[in-house]
Amino acid sequence: MPRLTYLNYLNCAGLLANFVMSIGWTNEGAVEGNQGFNEGNQGFDDFARRYLGILTPAEFTFGFEQIAFTLQAVFVLIQMMPTYRALPVVQKGVSVWYFAASFCQSFWLLILNKFEEEGGAEEGEERQIAISQQFLLTTVMAGVLVFFSLVVYMQGKVERDGSQEDFWLLRFPFSFSCGWTIVKFLITFNAPFADMEQQNGQNVYYNSRFPLTTQVIFLCISFLAMLLVSIYVIRYAPHISPDYTIALILAFSAYGMAIHMSSEEMQDHFDDGEEGTLLLTFQYIAYTIATAILFGTFIYAFKVDQDENEIEKESFYEGASIEMSGSNETANTSGSQNSPPRGNRNDSNQTEERRPESVV
Repeated sequence: MPRLTYLNYLNCAGLLANFVMSIGWTNEGAVEGNQGFNEGNQGFDDFARRYLGILTPAEFTFGFEQIAFTLQAVFVLIQMMPTYRALPVVQKGVSVWYFAASFCQSFWLLILNKFEEEGGAEEGEERQIAISQQFLLTTVMAGVLVFFSLVVYMQGKVERDGSQEDFWLLRFPFSFSCGWTIVKFLITFNAPFADMEQQNGQNVYYNSRFPLTTQVIFLCISFLAMLLVSIYVIRYAPHISPDYTIALILAFSAYGMAIHMSSEEMQDHFDDGEEGTLLLTFQYIAYTIATAILFGTFIYAFKVDQDENEIEKESFYEGASIEMSGSNETANTSGSQNSPPRGNRNDSNQTEERRPESVV
């Protein structure tokens, strides 16, 4: 039976740290008398709603956070079993990178809540995080993305065994987590450009820190990044392509963003003038990019499937032709061995024809 290594234990430690920071601390804040489950300590969904912007997706999209955590938990349990604990996809593929990603994710939650406590405001007002603190959160989230990307890349270098367990239990959790982390990074990256202020007890969108042109540029970069990353992981990424999971997560997240832009909440935060036109424009952009990624993924997957079928057919016909040619050669060889030599037959006929002459 293969022994557990320090890497197996590190994966457990990473999951536990992530659980304590994202679930345990939040629940503690609620127990201490806060009104809601997330009132005391903030999670990523609270952060995204606090800094409400064009990239903030619809409510259902935040379910990806719980799905990603559940898939990671399944992987951690599976990789402790004797059948899977020593596999190269675990030891060489995941290595220390999942622990590093979980550590960065826990650190992100820690500094978020620490900054929230330090930036406390009067009762009834939202607590704002300084620009430097928001950029620190963006840097840490970039670390989470880098480490999850390393897991996907290193697992891609390990040869697949073609089994369902290899994909769904050992590889899929990290492709899913990597795709969702890309969305989280883009939201965190754009948070400094989407602030809220209190007006008559209501959160109102405003652009006091950065010009509207700057925000538009960064939003365009973010949507373009979603499209280019999807193309890259499907077609060009070494050892990764085609990774349909990451592309589909980006597509459904873009759909969530577009749906949320049409919500009453977003309409209240954008007036009917220049900002209203901006919101409508990016809604169409989000729908277009989401549809392009979705259809592109399915078309490429269909093409890959067709190519694989053609390769299988060619291999089958080549094998059949080689087998037939081999059987023909065998038949010719056996036939030549059973038939008498032609030279002996002619010699015997000539001898019989000459015998009467010699008698005369």
